[in-house]
Amino acid sequence: MPPPSIRTDKMIEEILERFSVGETITAVCLDAHMPTIRALQKWRIKDKKLDDECFAAEKRGIMVHAAEAVDAQRSVINNTLKGDVKRAQAVVTAANNMGHQALAKLSKLDTRYKDKQEVHHTGPMVIGWDEEEPVAVGVAKPIPNACLDAITSEDVAN
Repeated sequence: MPPPSIRTDKMIEEILERFSVGETITAVCLDAHMPTIRALQKWRIKDKKLDDECFAAEKRGIMVHAAEAVDAQRSVINNTLKGDVKRAQAVVTAANNMGHQALAKLSKLDTRYKDKQEVHHTGPMVIGWDEEEPVAVGVAKPIPNACLDAITSEDVAN
């Protein structure tokens, strides 16, 4: 008989809240009163509703990560960051990386954040020209080599 689960509604509520504010699964599951990462993953595998709620909360948390990155960069721009120049540079670099990572994750997790559009088509599709050869207006046609030989005198250097 498996041991009793430590899962409670209050625990799930706390997990979702912490994911929503940007805490990672690794940070949340380090707390003694929380499940292990593996236990939480098993719960999510067995419970689609819980998995959907966690996924939505994690996406909101990723948005928090992106906002924190912007705030850090603005603190450097506005000269409100405490510390020396090297720390400011490190903060901007880390914030830039975090912002890019957050948006990269979101673009993979949620199609609303993709920067590309896809078009799906079903049924027949014909792509082609109305005429076999496009007609250029106002452009002279090239003269074939045989005609050039006939109109060019022999004393012209090749």
